[in-house]
Amino acid sequence: MQQLRTRLAARRGLLACGEVRSLDSSVLFDVIVAIQVFQHGSRAETHRHVQEAQRRVAPGGLICIRVNSTATDVFPAHDVVERDDDGSFTVQYRVAKKGLDVHFFSEPELRDLFAEAFTPILDPRGQVTTRTPASLGQWTQWEGIWRRTR
Repeated sequence: MQQLRTRLAARRGLLACGEVRSLDSSVLFDVIVAIQVFQHGSRAETHRHVQEAQRRVAPGGLICIRVNSTATDVFPAHDVVERDDDGSFTVQYRVAKKGLDVHFFSEPELRDLFAEAFTPILDPRGQVTTRTPASLGQWTQWEGIWRRTR
């Protein structure tokens, strides 16, 4: 955000950073960028986060997201606390982030969340990061950009 504020100094008053629920619900944004923020919570909670952000996208505006993918080798120790038929699941870590539900989105789930009022500009694609050491597997995240069509 600091880099963006510096680059867009003349427009910095138009930038907002915070929880979606903390923003004025009557304000619509031309662009919403949500990087690794919508996966915290259960499936229902994460869907509400996404839908709340979607409601704040102006007609013709963009929403850009990056969320956990089900293709991830989930690490560290965790328990799966919910699964859905579309392949998505939610875990609760036993150590780091202990007690926090973290949702892993499936591609069909993500597409369905945006099907009603958005058109993909950048179809969801998996971004893979190999962990160090490599024996810990990889972390995959969906990245996508959608335009509000209605």
